[in-house]
Amino acid sequence: MTSNEIARLKTVHFCYKTSGIEAAFMLTELLETSETPVCKELKMGYKIVEKDSTGK
Repeated sequence: MTSNEIARLKTVHFCYKTSGIEAAFMLTELLETSETPVCKELKMGYKIVEKDSTGK
């Protein structure tokens, strides 16, 4: 890398599309049922995106 280049930093990719789909499904299910809602927790994954700053 030359002195004029800027190193890109390592970042994290969150599954926003998947989490949106899951949230919409949970909301639809809540609206369509007359039963008492059940508390639900959903943990979504993530991915580390290696960039220039890690030497890769």
